[in-house]
Amino acid sequence: MSEATPYFPTIEAVEAAAKKLEGVAYVTPLTANAQYSSKFECNISFKREDLQVVRSYKIRGAYNKMSSLDVSVFKEKIENVIDTGNIDALKSIINFYKDTVDKKYILMAEEMLYNLIEEKFEDMLI
Repeated sequence: MSEATPYFPTIEAVEAAAKKLEGVAYVTPLTANAQYSSKFECNISFKREDLQVVRSYKIRGAYNKMSSLDVSVFKEKIENVIDTGNIDALKSIINFYKDTVDKKYILMAEEMLYNLIEEKFEDMLI
């Protein structure tokens, strides 16, 4: 097995990712830890990523990846769900992509959701 080459992001890549995350992830503080600082005789602080809305640093990587996805992936997922008529799956896809895909595509998917719900209720009323 060949060994994978490690990825070292450039300053430009880090700055671009930070710009994408504006308004999504918070800048969290460093909190000094007296117990470990005393034990190791140096200043130790913890980055408080538990203060993120999702209580994790993972929001940064997940959002950065989602926002780089091609719109065609979103459209394909919507079309597949429409074919199955699964209302809950369509709601999930819309919620998953709502902050990363152009608003016009979200509105299109919400309209499809409305039509799908309307069709389901028509079948029940007839």
